[in-house]
Order: sequence, then C-alpha cells, then structure tokens
Amino acid sequence: MPVKFKAKYRLINIAEILVVLMCIYIFIFFYFNSSLTTEKMQLSDKSENLNGNVDIIFKDGTTLSKKVPFKIETDQPFKVIFYLDSIKKIEGQTLSFMSKAASLYAEVDGNNIYKNILTFTNSTYKDGDIFYYIDLPKHIRNNKITLNYIDHRNHTTEFVFENIKIGKKIDIVSDYFLESDLRGLLYITLLLVVFLAITMTGGFLRRNAEMDIYFNNISILCLIFAIHIASIMPLSYFAFYNASALLNLLKHSTFMIMPIFLLKAVLTRIDGEHSLFVKIGIIIASANFIIQHILTSASINRLSLMNKYTYIVILYSVTTIVYSIIRTKNNELNQIYKMLLSISPLLIALTEKSIRVLTDRHTHDTLFFKILFFIFLILQCYEVFNTYMKNKDQKVQTEIYKKLALLDNLTGLENRLAFSQKTEDYKNTKKSFFCIIIDIDRLKHINDHYGHKYGDMIIKSCADILTTYFPTEYPKDIFRIGGDEFAIIYYAPKNIEIKKIMDNLKNKYKNLKVIEGVDFLSFSYGYSYYEENSDVSFEKIFEIADKNMYKNKKLNALTRIHFTQT
Repeated sequence: MPVKFKAKYRLINIAEILVVLMCIYIFIFFYFNSSLTTEKMQLSDKSENLNGNVDIIFKDGTTLSKKVPFKIETDQPFKVIFYLDSIKKIEGQTLSFMSKAASLYAEVDGNNIYKNILTFTNSTYKDGDIFYYIDLPKHIRNNKITLNYIDHRNHTTEFVFENIKIGKKIDIVSDYFLESDLRGLLYITLLLVVFLAITMTGGFLRRNAEMDIYFNNISILCLIFAIHIASIMPLSYFAFYNASALLNLLKHSTFMIMPIFLLKAVLTRIDGEHSLFVKIGIIIASANFIIQHILTSASINRLSLMNKYTYIVILYSVTTIVYSIIRTKNNELNQIYKMLLSISPLLIALTEKSIRVLTDRHTHDTLFFKILFFIFLILQCYEVFNTYMKNKDQKVQTEIYKKLALLDNLTGLENRLAFSQKTEDYKNTKKSFFCIIIDIDRLKHINDHYGHKYGDMIIKSCADILTTYFPTEYPKDIFRIGGDEFAIIYYAPKNIEIKKIMDNLKNKYKNLKVIEGVDFLSFSYGYSYYEENSDVSFEKIFEIADKNMYKNKKLNALTRIHFTQT
C-alpha cells in the first residue's frame, strides 16, 4: 500500500478492538448466564390475545382509554386496568406481556397477586424492557386486573405494552418469539449474511486496497447492527432476563459506535480535501462513546439520559457524509455516487429517527424507518453479490489471459515463458526425464524464398507431428521456445530407444508435402538425460541437449551437401 494511502487511514482503530471485545464478552456472558429454561419453553395451552380497551389512571388523576396493544409516555406513577370480559377462561391462567422494566404490583379483587421490584447491580440500566408473567388466582369476581406502576422517574419514559396474552402455559417460541421477533430475526439474518459474505470471501471479493477497507467497515457496521437488533429483541430480554443490564448497555453502545464505521467506510472513497470533516466526525463519535461510558461508570449520568447526544453525533455524521460525497472531486465519481445510493436509505432512516428523538417524540422505530432499513439491507446484499460476481468474472478473465500468455499463438503449444516458469519444477523434481531440443532445418531459406506464410506452415506442421505422433506411454511437456526451436521434457526411463523415436518423427516430418516442390523438410535434435536424485543441474542438462542438437544439425548439413554433390 502506498505511503500516502496509509497516512490517510492512520486513525486509531479503537472501535475495532471494542467490537471484538464486545463480541467475546457477549459470548462468555450469555454462555454462562443463560436462563432460558425448558420450563418456560413448554407448549402453550391455547393462549389468547387480550384485546379491547384498557383504562390508564395517572397519579395526578388524569385518565386515558387505550386499545391493546398500546404505549404511553409519562414521568409519574400510573395504573393500567385490563378488562377480561372477552376471555372465556380466566381462573388459573397466566397473564403475560412485554413492557418497560419497572416496579409494579398486580391487583385482582383488591388483593395483591404479583409484585415485581427489579434490582440490578447498577441502577443505570433500569430502562430496559422485560417479559412479565402474572399467575392469576383460581377465582376472579370482577373480571379485571389492575397493574400498579409505582416508579417515580425524573424524566419522561415511554411504556409500550405489547403481545398481551392469557393462557395456561405461555410458549415463548410460538406465542411471542415467532410473532414479535420474526422481523428482527430477518434483519439479523441479512446483516450476518452481508458480514459473513464479506469476511469469508476475503481478497477474492475486492479489487483494490480502498475497496478492501470500505467493505471491511461495511461488514463491521452490519455486525454492529445485528448485535443492536438482538439487544432490543423481546426474546433476548426473556431468554436472558438476568442480563438485562448488559442488553441495555449493548443497545446504547452499538448505536454509539455505529457512526464510527459508517464514517470510516466513506473515508475510503472521498478525496483528501474533504476528508477532514469525516475524520473530525470519527473523533467526535469516538469521544461520545468514551465520555458517555465514563460518566455512566462513575454514576454521574445514565446512558438513556445521554441518548440525545448520540443522535446529535449521528446527524452530524450523516450531514458530513452527504456533504463530503457531493463535494468530492475524485476520478471515480460513478463509484462514489453508487456508494451514496447504496447507503442513502440508512442515512435517511437515521436522520428521521434522530430528528424524531431530538424533538422529544417517541423512540419506537416507525414503519418508515423499518422500510428504509430493510431497503438498505437488500442493497448491501446486492452490492456484495454484484461485486463478488464481477470480481469472479474478472478473475476468470485474468486466468484466461494468463493461460493465453503462456501459449504460442501459431502452434498452440506452451511458449518460452511457460518453459521458463516450469524450469523451477524441473529443477526440483525427483523424477527422471529426457530433455530433447529440436530445431527445424533451413527455415530461413524457406522464409526467404517462399515467404513467411510458408515458413509458419512448416513450423505448424512440425508442432503437429510432435503432438500427434510422440509416444503417449509416459508424461511429456512440449514447448515452442524459439522461432524454429522446440523443447520436450519426456518422463521416461533411460532404457527406452529415444533415438529411434526421434528418427521416426523426423521421417514422418520429412514425408510431409507442405510446399509444392519442397521435399527437404527436416529437423535436427539433441537430447540428454536427467537421472533421478542426480546432482547435475537442469541448466547443465539443457546445455548438453542443446549442444547435441547442434552436432546433429552439422551432421544434417554435411549429409545435405553430400547428397547435393552426389
């Protein structure tokens, strides 16, 4: 990699280290702390969705009526009254629902039947979701359940009540997991497909160093999103309710670290003039991550209250990315705009969510956000697949060109370059072989008197004789190593009659009628033999064969002179 290129990307890669440590910690923690027991995975006994309206009474006396499922935003204690008139069988059943982690107790007929007070090692993470189970008594007179949320919060909190069911035994897989988390699983699957596709294909996927870094950051970005979605899935809170604090930490941490890799991916594709703003964005996002965790660890503040700062960083990152891409003057503008198109759904989705959060509206993902995020995933899958196929075709073409470069266009035999490359194999081989050198006689005379067209015909005819009639009993390599010169490496034992073989080929060549009136086709040959495990070098073997060929050529010349004089 050029020095300039290295200097451009010499930012400290703390984020990559954090992601790796995060993944290791998740695996270890979940492996040893899984609380998904078989008891909670029992088959459901025809559980029913709780429909209809509920009454919500706040501490200040305000009353609301909401249709199930519902969500509310408040900073004061409240009551939720469920009416069970539509449920056929209530006694001895279990009420289950997902909601914000909070201190609550349930009342039926004026009696407390359930009390839940969450205790974490660090109260900072108390704003996570939790899956509630409330066992109903055998007899209920007034057909209603009252949930008393007794938390006193110093900030407005969003409470979402969803997947409210009543049944004998609640099967988390069929009653909740498949219904509520199917979309999340689809997202995670697509994200992991992109991550693994980029990671597993390695250099075969990429065309250059910049593309390599771009796809590395996109793959890590997809992994971060996969962890983020897994950390907010209701199933995760149910399966690992003892690790709610960790899930909440992951939910915030992954969202904080996401802009770093998004900015680093874009940094590879823009010119140096506009890369400063992107680098500043990476520094700001890293500082936001570090400072928020320091403040949280010191119990000075909590991640949920500092969430808005993360969205401010995201807005800055999106603005910086769009500005830098539009203003860049790179030679590969088509590739840059193509990259912008592939990540634009994510940029729009993040902008929409950031504005929604910063204007004190709900943080629940809207349908618009979900659609855009899904489009982003599809585009990344397409981008990876398209790049893979293009580079696969390019590699095939390269291999074809390499093979063509090693072939002689006229004869179809391997050329001198191929012979040079295979020389190392011949030097290191432990097999015995003949090294045979062949040179066509009087080719210059033919070229001068009949033209190069006929000279090429003579060369082609000689190559055809060698490939067609040379014995196939043992392996051989045939090369055209010069204009009128051929080389053969023949892996045969020393006791075969190699001279008889060559003379037979020479006679077949001599009897060819390539040019009308020309009956002096001939070639000279010389050979040497390499003994298995011999100390003689290949260069020496080749030299001996070449000298023997020239001796044979002189003998052929004398024979022609004698024949002419006679």
